[in-house]
Amino acid sequence: DQLRHALSRARKAQIETVFKSAAFEGSSAAMMLVDDKLKVLSANASCAVLFSDLSSDLHTVWTGYDGKTLVGADLMSFSEIKRGSKEVAVPARRKMDQRVAKSLKVRVGNRIIAVTISPAHNELGDFFGCVIEWADRTEAQHDRALIKAIDDGQLNIQFDKKGKVVGANQNFLELIEGSCEDAEKCSFQSMFAGNLGDDPDGEILMSKVYGKENMQGRWNAHDHHSNRSFVLEGNFAVVDADDGTPERVMFIGQDVTAQEQKENAADAESARIS
Repeated sequence: DQLRHALSRARKAQIETVFKSAAFEGSSAAMMLVDDKLKVLSANASCAVLFSDLSSDLHTVWTGYDGKTLVGADLMSFSEIKRGSKEVAVPARRKMDQRVAKSLKVRVGNRIIAVTISPAHNELGDFFGCVIEWADRTEAQHDRALIKAIDDGQLNIQFDKKGKVVGANQNFLELIEGSCEDAEKCSFQSMFAGNLGDDPDGEILMSKVYGKENMQGRWNAHDHHSNRSFVLEGNFAVVDADDGTPERVMFIGQDVTAQEQKENAADAESARIS
């Protein structure tokens, strides 16, 4: 009996040592540590905050959670986590096997949570628990949907901090009847030159856009590849680098060349009649 208790204490100490080596307590990532029975041994502050935010809907996916405390809670009633943990709960006899992790997404109410379950093994390769990382991906998912909607319905041209074209979506490539390599022959300055008074080289407009002035409306745009000019309606979005300086600029808009021509023709006809 004493030997059994001694082994139990040794195993507990071993688990704590392995888990502490993860240094997760101060991490901004929401992380928890569970044993091989999916009992929560520890959860860092970020994890506690996330689960508090999810508390009103968490019972719909984790039926056994009382909403009070994470430590000691049983994840066996969280079906997605139970299935995921089974896939990683295998001995790691080879060093490379210890890197295997299971990634999945769980919907909690209207939130999308990304979960990564990483197995923990002792020096003999025996599985004895998991580190589970939780991340709210709701905003990222919505952003991806928004970007897709923009790509599907509008032109998107990307410029680097010097004004060189570094990317364009399919809608723009179809407009110029070219490839990404063809689009990259253009620059912000050459494309939007002449849109402002006394700005024949486009430098003034570029300065205003990269200076984060709100510039939107209809713009004359020239493409070197097709040697054609278009009228584009839209605005510019500035993406900052970590130091707050502009790193990239995106033009998002639509080709309204045909509409502009019709309006000009109608104006000319109206002027002729009057």
